Amino acid sequence: LVPAEAARRAAAGESHVVRLKIPLEGSTRFTDLLLGDIEWKNADVNPDPVLLKSDGYPTYHLANVVDDHHMGITHVMRAQEWIPSAPLHIIMYEAFGWQAPQLCHLPMVMGSDGHKLSKRHGATSVDEFRKKGYLKEALLNYIAMLGCSYEDGRDLYSLEDLARLFKIEHINKAPAVFDYVKLEWFNGQYIRTYDDTGLAGLIEPVLSEAKLIGTPPSAAERAIVLAAAPLVRERLKFTTDAAESLSFLFTEPAVPPVAEMLPKKLDAATTAGVLEAARGLLVQVGVADHDTIEAAFRQKAEEMGRKLGDLLMPLRLAVTGTKVSPPLFESIRVLGVDKALPRIDRALNALKSAL
Repeated sequence: LVPAEAARRAAAGESHVVRLKIPLEGSTRFTDLLLGDIEWKNADVNPDPVLLKSDGYPTYHLANVVDDHHMGITHVMRAQEWIPSAPLHIIMYEAFGWQAPQLCHLPMVMGSDGHKLSKRHGATSVDEFRKKGYLKEALLNYIAMLGCSYEDGRDLYSLEDLARLFKIEHINKAPAVFDYVKLEWFNGQYIRTYDDTGLAGLIEPVLSEAKLIGTPPSAAERAIVLAAAPLVRERLKFTTDAAESLSFLFTEPAVPPVAEMLPKKLDAATTAGVLEAARGLLVQVGVADHDTIEAAFRQKAEEMGRKLGDLLMPLRLAVTGTKVSPPLFESIRVLGVDKALPRIDRALNALKSAL
């Protein structure tokens, strides 16, 4: 339509849209801060795209350009899949008589299979990562290093350090692979940077969510969590691991099956004997000092002609309900010997019933 005809029909109330006239010949050039000079034939640009829809609302491309201009955006960093839209945006900036921002198109982040990262590879949203027990510091640090280098031999960076050291020329042109195992390592490293009070603050919500402590926790529950925090600091990969690791402090574990309580080459009768010996040491020596109680256990194991593990394994299962737990003597100290003894007695009854 000629402009006059278009204006007449619009004035008459006829439904209409506003389009951008794309040149039919020539090309559009721009310099990408990462990829260098890029030239795009205008014939390959989406022809005369709609900018303003018939309902009066703008399309994404119009809103994007107008918003960036009025917000004074000087640099746009986005994925390389947006390169085909760049010529269209450049043409729009030129049509408005505005200065286009500097463009930097970043390589994609891929899954381990070489395809674009998606939910099938694992968690991809911030909320999912949070629910799985990742710390924001670990996530920020790891993502900032995907396809970008900072300082040789260094992995952990604060947000302030990342901002200070960032340089566009340090970004790789090749796609980065999102490695969940590496992110898990980062998460564990950041968990270990927290002191007892800080770590207790991280795991309290986890324990509350698991219904192991109240919401909010009582003073007594907070004291237990604070005492237990240093026991799990080196073991946690995710804050959510704390629920399984510390559940024995707040709930009574079931008596393990007899077969699980038997150390290698020991029968139920012999296991009952070593567990009774372990019980006796807890009563006689106590667990106030780790070195003292460990020395007592080593001496008892030698006297009985057994390995130290033969005494510790059934004791651990009886007290915590699992073969893998935080350090045993420290765990019993936090739990209290008075609470540990009834659990040991129930395990002994189960062993004797199997004779």
